[in-house]
Amino acid sequence: MLYENENLGDNYPQIFNCLNKINDYKAIMTKTDYLMRLRKCTTIDTLERVIEKNKYALSDDELELFYSAADHRLAELTMNKLYDKIPTSVWKYVR
Repeated sequence: MLYENENLGDNYPQIFNCLNKINDYKAIMTKTDYLMRLRKCTTIDTLERVIEKNKYALSDDELELFYSAADHRLAELTMNKLYDKIPTSVWKYVR
């Protein structure tokens, strides 16, 4: 631990590199993370706009999770009910 009057000395490059790695770190979002954010969308129209925007902003792996969460949210909006897991019978009502 460094104190106020302590000299960084030779450790400065190591500390600087660690700080850069922390700044470059990108948190990996899960399907649940995306779903929680998509639950802010209260209409199907808003959800479709968010999907369209993220289609070009996310990598392929992230997009797969995002689409899964978006489908989940679309089912919730269609049925006007929140689900942890969408029942199979609900999917026939989702366009």
